Amino acid sequence: MGTGVPTSGGGAVQGLARSPLSGVDFFVSYTRADQGWAEWIAWVLEDAGYRVRIQAWDFSAGSHFVTEMHQAAQVAARTIAVLSTAYLSSAFTEAEWQAAWAADPSGRARKLLVFRVEECDRPGLLGQLVSVDLFGLDRDIAAGRLVTAARGERSKPAVEPIFPGGPAQPTVTATGMEPMFPGRLPDVWNVPSRNRHFTGRQSQLDRIRTELESGPVAVTALHGMGGVGKSQLAVEYAHRHAAEYTLVWWIDAEQTLLVGEKFAALAGPLGLSTDGVVSDIAAVVLAALGRRVGWLVVFDNAEDPVTLRDWLPSGPGHVLITSRNPGWEALAAGVDVDVFERAEAVAFLTRRLPGLDAAVADALAAELGDLPLALAQAAGYLTTTRMDPAGYLTKFRTRRTTLLGKGGDPFYAGTIATAWSMALERLQADTPATVQLLTLCALLAPEPIPLALFDDHPDLLDGPLAQACTGTHPRLDLDDVVGDALAYSLARRSGDTVQLHRLVGAVIAGQLPEERRDVLRGVVAALVEAALPDEPHRSRTWPAYAMLAPHARTVFSPDRPGVLKLLEYLDASGDYRTAKIVQEDVHNDTVRRLGAEHPAALRTRAAVANWTGKAGDPGGARDMLAALLPVCSRALGADDLRTLLVAARLADWTGQAGDWPGARDLCLSILPRWRRVAGEDDPDTLYVWANLGFWTGQAGDVAGACTHYAAFLPIRERVLGSEHPDVLESRDQYARWIGEAGDPVAARDMCSALLTVHERVSGAEHHGTLWVRTNLAWWTGKAGDPAAARDQYAQLLPIRERVSGPEHPATLVARGNFAYWVGQAGDPAMARDQYAVLLLIHQRVLGPNHPDTLLDQRNLAHWTGEAGDPAGARDQFAAVLALFEQALGPEHRETVAARTELAVWTARCQPS
Repeated sequence: MGTGVPTSGGGAVQGLARSPLSGVDFFVSYTRADQGWAEWIAWVLEDAGYRVRIQAWDFSAGSHFVTEMHQAAQVAARTIAVLSTAYLSSAFTEAEWQAAWAADPSGRARKLLVFRVEECDRPGLLGQLVSVDLFGLDRDIAAGRLVTAARGERSKPAVEPIFPGGPAQPTVTATGMEPMFPGRLPDVWNVPSRNRHFTGRQSQLDRIRTELESGPVAVTALHGMGGVGKSQLAVEYAHRHAAEYTLVWWIDAEQTLLVGEKFAALAGPLGLSTDGVVSDIAAVVLAALGRRVGWLVVFDNAEDPVTLRDWLPSGPGHVLITSRNPGWEALAAGVDVDVFERAEAVAFLTRRLPGLDAAVADALAAELGDLPLALAQAAGYLTTTRMDPAGYLTKFRTRRTTLLGKGGDPFYAGTIATAWSMALERLQADTPATVQLLTLCALLAPEPIPLALFDDHPDLLDGPLAQACTGTHPRLDLDDVVGDALAYSLARRSGDTVQLHRLVGAVIAGQLPEERRDVLRGVVAALVEAALPDEPHRSRTWPAYAMLAPHARTVFSPDRPGVLKLLEYLDASGDYRTAKIVQEDVHNDTVRRLGAEHPAALRTRAAVANWTGKAGDPGGARDMLAALLPVCSRALGADDLRTLLVAARLADWTGQAGDWPGARDLCLSILPRWRRVAGEDDPDTLYVWANLGFWTGQAGDVAGACTHYAAFLPIRERVLGSEHPDVLESRDQYARWIGEAGDPVAARDMCSALLTVHERVSGAEHHGTLWVRTNLAWWTGKAGDPAAARDQYAQLLPIRERVSGPEHPATLVARGNFAYWVGQAGDPAMARDQYAVLLLIHQRVLGPNHPDTLLDQRNLAHWTGEAGDPAGARDQFAAVLALFEQALGPEHRETVAARTELAVWTARCQPS
C-alpha cells in the first residue's frame, strides 16, 4: 500500500514470527502529542503483516484507560516506544516502557523497540538501547527503517551509497536539471556564514521545507520575537539546501527603502547591465528571476508586509522572510519561531561551553528563558571572562539588568539590553498605551496574564491604557493595544491571555526609575488582588487562582490581604510546598516589622511549622512546634489560648511523624487545660477531643477509639449541628474505627449513609463528599468485595482528578487505593505497575523521603513479589527497609511491617 516495504501474500511478510500466546505482535506506547506518528507506525506495521494494538484504534469508549493500557502491554509480544520530548515527560508512558524493559533487561528478546520521532535525549535505561530515527526522512525510507527494525534485519541499503569523496553523479529530474554536488555552493551566493554552534530546530527546518515546496512561487515567513534566532534559522536552511538552488540571495530588509539597492546588486552576478537608475536595475533583476528556476531569495528582518509586497519575485523559486511581525498571512505561509526547547538550550550551552555541568546548564537556560540570543550572549561572556558558570548564574540572579548588557555573539546584532529598544521607542511614539501595558506586564510573572486583569479594573489604571480599557480612547481598545505589542513580537497572545518573555520583562522593568517602579508595583498588586475570587476553598475558583497565583507571588508584599486568600487556595488545592514558601515570607516580614516574640510573629511561626508538615516533613513540623511552645509559654502565658493551640498542633504533628502513643498522651495532657480555659463546648476544645480519639485508635486501642467517638459525637452534634462539616468528618472517622475494630460491613454502611448526607449538604463533588466516597470504596473491599472496591475507585479517580487536580494529595490517595484493590481483585501485575507510576509522582511532588513515597515503595515491592518475582520483592524490601529505618525509626509500625515482609520474601526465594 505504498509503504515501500516488500510484502508477500496479501501483505503478510514471509517468515514473520508470531506471538504464540497473545497473537498481538506490538503494543504502541505513545503520548497524545505524537498520536499521528503512532497511528502511522501502526498502519505501516499492520500493512507489513504484523498485528498491532494501539490506544487510538483499540480502546473502546467507556473503558478504563489504565486497565486497557496495562492489558495491552501484557498481551503484546513487544512494545514500541514512540520517543519524543513529550513522551519522556509522561508518567504513564514511563510505566509502559519500563514494564517491557523489566521483562527483557538484556535486550536479547528485543521486547522494547525505540523509535525517535523528533530530536530528543534517550535518558537512563533508554540510552542503552539502539534506537531508530524516523524523522527528517522521506516517507518510504522511514517505513523501510521501521519494518527492518521490527524484523530485526540488517539496515544495509538496497543500492550502493554515493562515494563521499568523488564528484556527484548526474541525476535526471522532472526539470531536467542536474543537482549540484552537495559540497559546492551555488555560483550566485551571498548568504552569511553558517553558525557552527547551530543547535536543534529540526521541526522548524522541516516546516520551512514543506511550505516552500508548495510552490510554484512559495513565500514563507519566519516570525518571532527579537533574539529568538530567526535569521540563524534562515541561514542554516540556506546552507543545508544550497545544493538545490542555482542562486541564493540574502537581502537585509530592515530598511525597506534600501531593498531596491540590494536587488540591483544582483544584476552583475546574473550577467545583467549595471548601468542606469537603481530602481530600473532592480526591476530588471526581478523580471529575470521570474524567468529563472531554482532560486531562493531571503528578506531578513522585514517589518511591513505592505511595503515589501512589490519586491516579492515571481517565477518558480522560493522566498524566505524573517520578521518580528506575525502579520504575513496574506502573503506568506507563517512559521512561528519560539525560544529553544529546554533540551535544545542545554545542548547549545554544552556545545558552546565544553565540560559545562548539565544541571548548571539547565538552571542557566531556565534563568535565561531558553532565548537563543541570551544563551549566546551568556556563553560569549563566560568564554571571554573564563568565569565559573555556576558563579555567573548566581551573579545573574542578583545583577540581572547589568549582565543583560554584557557579552556578545558575532551572529547577533547587539545584546539583550538593546534587542527591543527600537521597537519600544517606536511604540512609545505611536501607541503609548501599549508601552503602558507592557510595563505593567513586565512587573508581573513571566506567565500568561489574563487580559481581564486590566479590562475589569480600569479604575486602577491611568492615561491612554485606562481610556482603551473603558472605551473612551479615540481609536483604541485593549485588543488594539495588545495587537501593537504583537506586531513587534514583544508579547504573545493565547486566547484571553498575554505573556512576555522573562527577559523582555526584565529589560523593560530594568529601564524604570526606582521610584516609578515602586509605584507601578503597587498598581499591579492592586490589580491582582482585585481579581482574586472570593471563596478560594471552592474548586470552581481554582482555575482563576492557578492563573493569578504566580503573579500574586511576584508582586504581593507579605502583609497584603490577598496573601491570606492565596494561602487558603494553596491549602485547598493541595499545593503545600508553595504555601510553605509564602508563609515563610509572611513570617520573616512580620519578624522584621514587629519582632520575633510579638504575638503575630509567634502565630506566623506556628503557621510555617504547620505548612512544613503538610509539605511532607512531619518530623520537622513537630520539632519546630516543640521549640516554639516554651517561647509562647514565656511570652504569652502557659494557659493562653494561643499557647494551647501550639500545643495542640504539636500533638497532631507528633502523631503524623509516627509517634502515635506520644500524640495521644499529649492530647490527654492538653484537653483538661482547654476545657478549663476555653470551656467544654469551645470548637478548639472539640478539635483536641477529636484528635484524642483519633490518636488513641492509631496507637492501637481501636476499641477505645470506638468508645471515644460514640461518646464524643453526640456532644459535637449538639454544639455544631448534625450537618456541620466537622461533625460529618467525625462520623467518617467513627466509621473507620468501627471497621478497624472488625466490622467492615458496618463501616461500609455508615459511609454509605454519610455519603447521602454529604451529597445533599455539600454537593456530589465537594472535597468532603469525595473523601467519604474514598472511604466507602475502601470498606466495600474490606467487607469482602474487592472487585467492587476496584470499580468504585476507577469511577472516583477521574472525578477527583477533575475536581482537585491529578497530583492533589487526595487524588494520589485514591490512586494508591485503586492500585491496592486492583491487586486484591486478582491482578497483581497491574497493581505493581500502578504503584510504579504512583511512586514516580510522589517522588516528584512530595520528595523521596516523604512517608507516602516510602509506602509506595513498600507496596511496589509487595506487588512485585505477588506478580511472580520474589527475588525482586526481596531486593526491593531490603532497600525499602533501610529507608524506613532512617526516616521513621527502627521500631515504627511501618518499619516493622517492612522488616516482616523482607523475611517473607527472603524465605520464598529459598529452594523448596
